Amino acid sequence: MTGRGPFSADYPFESHFTDVGGAKMHYIDEAGHGGLTFVLLHGNSTWSYMYRNIIPHLLPLGRCVAPDLIGHGKSDKPDIDYRYVTHYAYLEKFFAQLGLKNIVFLLHDWGGGLGLNYWSHHQEDVRGIALWETFVRTFDSWDDWPPDLLEGFKAFRSKDTGWDLIVNKNVFMEEVLPFGIHRKLSDAEMTAYLEPHADPAHRKMLYVWPQELPIEGEPADTAEIIRAYVAKLGQSQVPKLLFWAKPGAIVPEETVAKCKKDFPNLEAVFLGESGHYIAEDFPHEIGEKVAAWAAGL
Repeated sequence: MTGRGPFSADYPFESHFTDVGGAKMHYIDEAGHGGLTFVLLHGNSTWSYMYRNIIPHLLPLGRCVAPDLIGHGKSDKPDIDYRYVTHYAYLEKFFAQLGLKNIVFLLHDWGGGLGLNYWSHHQEDVRGIALWETFVRTFDSWDDWPPDLLEGFKAFRSKDTGWDLIVNKNVFMEEVLPFGIHRKLSDAEMTAYLEPHADPAHRKMLYVWPQELPIEGEPADTAEIIRAYVAKLGQSQVPKLLFWAKPGAIVPEETVAKCKKDFPNLEAVFLGESGHYIAEDFPHEIGEKVAAWAAGL
């Protein structure tokens, strides 16, 4: 069974924009009532909308900041390469502009890949890390990739088929996203996810992200960044909260066991049945647990 509702489609937050490198980045910035700063980072195919049902649980403890990565959501979609290192450069400037300190991260997918790298270079500014279905390892071979996603992602990384599937046919948005959520999204929810990439000209970033997956050591720069922050996670006492579900996708049960063994001061929380987009199946469970955990930081 997936989580309890209600699963609101509403996005009742004021939009903020800041210029980063000549492009506007959109973000939520809700004041809250406590001293923490919750920073919620999304990944491929989603945007800050994913956190709409989680944020209300966190506001009694502090400020909530949720940016849309460049090219995603309500942020501008400039003509750039959209590689990991480019996203990170935009995000680091965003953090500096907002002067974010006393951070508690909530991280998913490539938002985790970016946020954990940021933590590794700014550990003094981070109080805790909550994460799920993100990059807590590299993949030495395709045998390490989820079997039910294997053929699809090999096709996405193929120069012959990837662009056609993701950009022309919109497979990532119309098939991969709903496949990774075990409840059925409402029409309003699905529209909210589809709208930012309705124009095929706004799908390049969806194509590039699969090319950045750290599989078989490629791309070398992204794989090395992930290996470096994973090593630091294994040495750090920063409080860590790892949510997981079955079957999951890139963080199956065996990866959870490895995290529990390798990462000190980590609590693992099993939620139930979901795929990759756990926050859409269990928003209230995640929000309530993060709030209770963060109250002790």
